Amino acid sequence: MDLIQRIEILFKALGELNRLKIVKLLSLQELCVCELEAILD
Repeated sequence: MDLIQRIEILFKALGELNRLKIVKLLSLQELCVCELEAILD
């Protein structure tokens, strides 16, 4: 898999709003699934 394909996969994954929110939240602090669920729900 070349770099362009890997970048495409990354952008597709981050293109979904909840996934992007999860990445942002986890970049700020460590959270478990139940905490993420409570924040995003």
